[in-house]
Amino acid sequence: IEHEYVFSSSVDGELLLFRTLWNNSNDNMFVVSIDDDGDFVSEASNAALMKTFNLKHHQVDGVKLKNILDENTFKTISAAYTKCLMLHKPITYDESATIGNTGERFWSTTILPVVDNDGKTKIFGISREITQIKKAEKELHIINEKLDEEVKKRTKELEEVNRQLKILSTIDDLTQLPNRRYFEEYFLDNWESAKKRAT
Repeated sequence: IEHEYVFSSSVDGELLLFRTLWNNSNDNMFVVSIDDDGDFVSEASNAALMKTFNLKHHQVDGVKLKNILDENTFKTISAAYTKCLMLHKPITYDESATIGNTGERFWSTTILPVVDNDGKTKIFGISREITQIKKAEKELHIINEKLDEEVKKRTKELEEVNRQLKILSTIDDLTQLPNRRYFEEYFLDNWESAKKRAT
């Protein structure tokens, strides 16, 4: 496994850095272990994750994920965790959840396998909220659809104006009879057709 953490005195500075990130990051961070039954268990969650989901540690830590997540969310997350463990490398995926009355929120989540001192593989994850980006993408999509409709409408209007201009350019204003331009176009069209039939 690429991301093996060996806990020794030589990495005290790195552990302090990690603890600082864990305790102060606005990104959700979590550690998931695998129990003897092969179930994913929430082992630890940082303060940002607890705040995001309005939870207390006793509600999450040490609890099997299948007991705290709805079935669809559990299947999606479980598949990502299994893939991460099988590949033995980090993977990134997007996920969403509706929390209270805040509406749907989105995160880009990266998970990676880590091995503890006992040789047990766990999953470390970090989720960065991307709700504003997703909302902006959705608004941009709506704007683009409206622009496409407006372009189609204007194109249709322009085609109609061009059709009317063509009629006006081939009809004499005073007599309302076809004019010389009409005669020349009519003659050329028929001349080409006659040539094709003759050959």
